[in-house]
Amino acid sequence: MRWSELVADAGIGPLPPGAPDAEVTRIAYDSRQAGAGAVFVAVPGAHRDGHQFVPEALAQGALGAVVESPVEGVEPRLQLRVMDSRLALAALAASLSRHPSAEVPVVGVTGTDGKTTTTTLLQGALNSALGRAGSLSTVDFRIGDTVEPNLSRQTTLEAPELQARLRQMVDAGCRAVVVEATSHGLALGRLDHLRFAGAVYTNITHEHLDFHGTWEAYFEA
Repeated sequence: MRWSELVADAGIGPLPPGAPDAEVTRIAYDSRQAGAGAVFVAVPGAHRDGHQFVPEALAQGALGAVVESPVEGVEPRLQLRVMDSRLALAALAASLSRHPSAEVPVVGVTGTDGKTTTTTLLQGALNSALGRAGSLSTVDFRIGDTVEPNLSRQTTLEAPELQARLRQMVDAGCRAVVVEATSHGLALGRLDHLRFAGAVYTNITHEHLDFHGTWEAYFEA
């Protein structure tokens, strides 16, 4: 998909005047992965701000950068400004993967405890009932009876990896997918632009209040 088409589909355009309009093959939020064909999304983090790495990403061949504020020393035509980089990251990821959750029912499993067990049980039941189902959990990624360990150490993947995995499952013939959806992932927008057909809520305990701040914010997430 060309950069202009991707921006239009994601609803975050238009491109800056004079922006190169080439084929996009990757949405990157790590400048080390921002080679040729990539678009780099500068996400402000808890420890480092992705805007610091825009020049590095462009030097490695990235087509352009998505930023919340202009980066000094970088050509304006290479910077697409948005209100929220994380929301843009999720929108672009879903668009590049051709909106896989629109093609199969997706069930999200959220709560403090029991998410992985519930996700695995649901995948097993749906796999038996439908012929092939997929799942993404803390422990592994499943497509039918094929199991791949989750080596990322992320329960809910960042939007580009999440959407790419969903596309892989759809293309492999999965008729439903179960996704372990953490409160962190929901609050940080990793699951935005993912269409849920159903949801499971397990429970809420004191864990992760360091991130959410209050019980109300945790429950809202």
